[in-house]
Amino acid sequence: MATIETIRLSKGLRIAARVVGIVAFVLSAFTFILDKFLPYRIGPTYYVLYLWVETVVFVSLVVVGLALFLGAASRQWHPCILAAAGLAMLFSMNPVHSGPNPEAWCFNNLRAIEAAKEQLAENSDLTNGTVVTSEQLSPYIEGGFASLKCAKHGEYIINPIGIEPRCSFHGSMSEMQAKWKKLSQ
Repeated sequence: MATIETIRLSKGLRIAARVVGIVAFVLSAFTFILDKFLPYRIGPTYYVLYLWVETVVFVSLVVVGLALFLGAASRQWHPCILAAAGLAMLFSMNPVHSGPNPEAWCFNNLRAIEAAKEQLAENSDLTNGTVVTSEQLSPYIEGGFASLKCAKHGEYIINPIGIEPRCSFHGSMSEMQAKWKKLSQ
């Protein structure tokens, strides 16, 4: 004969299973919709959303697993069906986007800084070792120097004329190229 405490525990488990099943389905649907808003090519504009979707996918999988466990433990079909539907949505997503490449974006920003330095040096007859500022470079960069942002929150160090610029996170262009060359071998 079941005790009152066992009945309360069983009822609480059934309620928890239903709630988690509903949350799993809704969270999976939300994740599915978010993924559909991501473009095929992930650029700097969508990088934060891409990282956020990756996190939500992981959380969705955890909640779906919990819903399946609680549904089985409470011997209820509804939470299991909702979790299975959520799992189907998660597996039908298109996780293959043209992957984000923050290092390449940073490399392109450093190239823009270097090109601006070269133009400024040519137009103002500056020699190697001359220190230049972001204000001096801004007219030579589309959107100005302030528009250049490292996706990994690195800071751009301009360096004097004749010395390549650097990112505090990724390094210089030559360092990135050396790394890429090493990886390709």
